[in-house]
Amino acid sequence: MQVKKEYMHRAIVEAAIEEFAEKGYARGSLRRIAEEADTKMSNIYNYFRSKEDLFGYLVGDFYVEVQTLFAGLVRAGDGISVAEIGAEESSRRWSEILLPLVDRRAELLITAADGTRYAGFRSELEQRLLSAVGLMCGYPVQPNPDGYPVNLYVSTYIDAAVYLSRRYAKKKSDAHAAVENLLKTALAGFAAVSAEHGKKKE
Repeated sequence: MQVKKEYMHRAIVEAAIEEFAEKGYARGSLRRIAEEADTKMSNIYNYFRSKEDLFGYLVGDFYVEVQTLFAGLVRAGDGISVAEIGAEESSRRWSEILLPLVDRRAELLITAADGTRYAGFRSELEQRLLSAVGLMCGYPVQPNPDGYPVNLYVSTYIDAAVYLSRRYAKKKSDAHAAVENLLKTALAGFAAVSAEHGKKKE
């Protein structure tokens, strides 16, 4: 009996991830989740009190973990100039920090959380990344977007992380390599910005 309950719980969770990833929280349907999990909608309430409770189960613990990631972003950017250590070493360090974002739970926080208490996650993530990049490039907050549109790089990285989480959901090693390649390109540009900013300060 316990095995059956564990199986059904897992089936509901897996169906919910796909439903919310495709439709978002607001448009996500418990009825469709139940159908995909091959059960009745009323049975979902044996495991979760509500749709909100189900979504919180999917992302809540991960959201707490990501706060550590945010702290790591500040440490990664503070006092480390990509122009000094190079794009190769920077991409290695940053990929270790950012790899957790290549995750279905991060995908839900980034793309599906409107209508929940996690709705501001993407905006918060973008601001943290921009601040970290600013520190890395020697700016007090972030590079001037008029001079170098780093916000576009950050937004592109987040979109790429979502794509990679879907493509490599079961292949973390492939995701790691893909993240490093993505970062190398961005960090090469940041290195040029950092070097240029250093010249202007002299």
